Amino acid sequence: MRIIILLQLSLSIGCLEDTKLANGPTADSGSYNENQFSESSSESESKRLLSVDTTHGHVYQIDPRNGSTHPIASASMEYQISTMDINENGVAYVYDHNSQKIGLFDPCTGEVDLLPKANEDYVICGISFANDGTLYAIDSKHDLLLKYNLITGKAIPVGSLEMNIGACGLAYDIETETLLGATASTSEIFHIDIYTGATTNHVIADVPFESVGIEYDEETDTLLASTSNELYSIELNNGTSVFLGTLEGHIDDLVYDPGCP
Repeated sequence: MRIIILLQLSLSIGCLEDTKLANGPTADSGSYNENQFSESSSESESKRLLSVDTTHGHVYQIDPRNGSTHPIASASMEYQISTMDINENGVAYVYDHNSQKIGLFDPCTGEVDLLPKANEDYVICGISFANDGTLYAIDSKHDLLLKYNLITGKAIPVGSLEMNIGACGLAYDIETETLLGATASTSEIFHIDIYTGATTNHVIADVPFESVGIEYDEETDTLLASTSNELYSIELNNGTSVFLGTLEGHIDDLVYDPGCP
């Protein structure tokens, strides 16, 4: 009886694997349908790659392997959200270029709740949380590193980056506790000192940056980078990149999110 049951179970698993192979995307198909995307994206239920596109009014979930993009919520186009990040407690913050304010954001509903303080002196192109919960930002107007008061929304200067910043992205390597920046002006990625703003370890990335969105990928120890409509993976030590796929919409930033309840 046990042999028969095991044989039936083995045959069932074999049939399921054959079905997955038959229904999965081929190497040269270059696309997923919605069901295929949902299956591939749920490999890790605790983490998903997101972006907010207020140009088209969507919150997107992105497959980090190939750039396949799927809208999961609406986002109001009254805002111009250019960058976002999520702290270790799963709370998301965004920067609204229209009001020059930061605010709380719900990726599951697209709702924005801006903090009261506007920062007219600065133009923010990237924000990122550090391990200690501090929210840092790059100001491309004065080439500064800033940090935020998360109660009032006030931006506080940390120090000069001492380099020309155009469109930019900001991310945090949680393994080495390193703040990482990228800019389209020089196509560089670099480390940022959180106490002084000084930049080091400059590397030229072979990525055609226009808009710049970056996110550290812990599983591969690489930097995921968006250029508005393309997704790349960048080696941190030498800047070499791999083209992963075409993105839908206008992807201005990337962030890993713990998921909706």
